Amino acid sequence: EPMVDQAQPILMTTSRLRFRWLNSDDIANLSGYTGTFDDTDVTGHTRTWAEMERTLANTLSNYSTHNIGLYAVEDRSTGYFIGRCGLEPRVEDNGLAGDLAWMFHPDE
Repeated sequence: EPMVDQAQPILMTTSRLRFRWLNSDDIANLSGYTGTFDDTDVTGHTRTWAEMERTLANTLSNYSTHNIGLYAVEDRSTGYFIGRCGLEPRVEDNGLAGDLAWMFHPDE
């Protein structure tokens, strides 16, 4: 059973931004800008649709497994999906650790 209540997706807001849990509907948002976003420093290439599906599935799994993960970041005034950020959990010998991760649309 998920530890995070995904029925309440808005986690935090600022004067400009809204942060919420990603969901399976965000695949189009993520794939829509990764083709134009140069993430070769992270992956070595432009991410494919299948890679984005795997990445999103892992993120959704992290919510229930570790209670942390990546947030969708939206512009509050337009509702436009501008990227994602948060903690990517990493299990180590001595417990759970996290890496700060972010990816934003290049126009934002």
